[in-house]
Amino acid sequence: MTYGFRLRVNLSSAHTLISDDAELSLEVPGWARPLTVSAIGAEKIRDAAQLALRSGGYATEDQAREAANRVREALHAACAIHRVAVDTGNDRASLQLSRVFRQQLESDAERESGEPVQILSDVHGIIVFDEDRRPLFFGGQATGVLGKPVAPVLETLGEQLAKDTEQPPALILALELFNWSPFEKSARARFVTIVTSLEVVADRETRSSDSLAHLDQLLALTQSNKALGPDADNLCSALNQLRAESIGSACKRLVARYGQSGDQELWDGCVALRHKVVHGGLSSDAVAAHVNDLEAVVRRVLTALVHAA
Repeated sequence: MTYGFRLRVNLSSAHTLISDDAELSLEVPGWARPLTVSAIGAEKIRDAAQLALRSGGYATEDQAREAANRVREALHAACAIHRVAVDTGNDRASLQLSRVFRQQLESDAERESGEPVQILSDVHGIIVFDEDRRPLFFGGQATGVLGKPVAPVLETLGEQLAKDTEQPPALILALELFNWSPFEKSARARFVTIVTSLEVVADRETRSSDSLAHLDQLLALTQSNKALGPDADNLCSALNQLRAESIGSACKRLVARYGQSGDQELWDGCVALRHKVVHGGLSSDAVAAHVNDLEAVVRRVLTALVHAA
């Protein structure tokens, strides 16, 4: 018995992929079979708001699931680089079939095809299955509107899958957040999500030895001051947080290193706006004009980190 996997993803209406093919194939070094990318609910990939990425021939279920997770991570990287919004799901089906109904569907399908068939739920995300019977997926479908060229996305997807190293967990999360942001319905929710995606991947550096020595003195003074009572513990905790630079400083270093001219000023302005959104209730209208510029800055940084990983 061998195992296969399917990763079903959603694309936003503004980020479908331009291709007149119904299915494309990508050879991955070391894989028994190619990775196929096919349209769901449409005759062409350019018209599809949902795509299925599949491969198989794995000896164990765990191997198939590991390969599927690699595809998910590589797809997040490729889509972030090429401005394609993708939602890779949570590995759950929106519609669960009863055992009796599933068996009836399988019986009908086998009569029509003349071969063993298994009916599987149309999971949004990853599903792993044995390949003894041909899989058919039961669930809803959707169509798309606008598009992006598919070739650069598949090229980057292949490059990421060919890498021997894994992406750092923080970068994986940052890419997930960044790719999810276009699905946010409000401009300010999207704005906050994009800022957060960069904060996730920013490493805070430890302060200088002189600064740490100064903090140690402040900690000693705070701990010895009996008049502070319970507040002493809170103050000491806050002082210990200062041993590393702020997340804001860490983000500014990333933007300075990987951004282009003007990105640091733009980032500083967006961080100030984010503070007003989170703590002052600033409206979506006030940040809507800044979302695309912010997205471009963060994409440049994430793209550089993906290539460096």
